[in-house]
Parts: sequence; structure tokens; C-alpha cells
Amino acid sequence: MGLFLLSTCVFTSSAKDVLPAEKTDFSGTWKLDESKTDFGEGRHFAAHQLVVTQHENELAVERSSTGRNGREFKFTSDYKLDGQQHDQEMGNRTAKVTAEWQNEGKAVQINTDMKFERNGETFEFHTLESWSLSDNGNTLTIDLKTNSQRGESHQKLVYTK
Repeated sequence: MGLFLLSTCVFTSSAKDVLPAEKTDFSGTWKLDESKTDFGEGRHFAAHQLVVTQHENELAVERSSTGRNGREFKFTSDYKLDGQQHDQEMGNRTAKVTAEWQNEGKAVQINTDMKFERNGETFEFHTLESWSLSDNGNTLTIDLKTNSQRGESHQKLVYTK
């Protein structure tokens, strides 16, 4: 009996260490809930809609926003959730992006660093996005911290399916 109990304990702890944890699926069409969002000082960063497609350790995010001129524009970002730095095309610029799972696969963190020149001046821009789901997977919260020459900003963007 003691040997059976010991082997059961060893198998149980070994299986827990070997079996991958189920990761959160962020896929879906997400609409910005302005009543629950804290825009801070940087509303211009908030997309009014996200379309997220997820395949294992990759996220594709199509962001829809409205420009200052009232015209809608869309851009797509592809993220590899492997913790490695990758180049990401953002319009006519290239950013260095690192994306990875957090909290045992329940959240995603995306670090973006971009450096560009305009009118002979160099600008550096850093964002840190922390993604999590709540409300049985029907609410996506993105905690967004931005740092640039213009200062730091913090937003809590809340999207619903």
C-alpha cells in the first residue's frame, strides 16, 4: 500500500510538471467600453475595436481607430509569444517587440520599443501592454504604460465582446 501511494504521488507531481497549462484564448472581436476605460492623458492610443486571432503562441491583432480627421484606419500587429525580441513593422517604421505569457498562461505582456527621426530630431517611444481577461472571457483589459520624450502615461483600456 505504501509503495502504491508513493508511486501515485510521484506520478501526480511529475504529470503536473510535464502537462502544459491551458493558456487563455484572447481571440475575438472586441469593442472599446468607454464607460469602463481610464484614458488617462493619451486617448489617441485607444483603438475603438480590436480583432484578435490567436494560434498557439501567436497573436494577430487588427486595431481600428479614428484619426483626428475623422477617418478610420486599421493596422495589424503580429506577436510571437515566445519572450524573444522580434522586429514588427508599424506603418513606415520598425519596432522591437517582445511578447510573452505571464501568470501561468492567463495573461500576456507586450513590450514595444521604437526609435525614429522626424525633422532631424530622434524620438524614442516605449510601451508596455498587459493583457488579461475577466467576466468569463467576455472582458479584455489592457493595462497600457507609455514612455517617451513627452513623458509617461497610463491607460486602462477595457474591451467587451
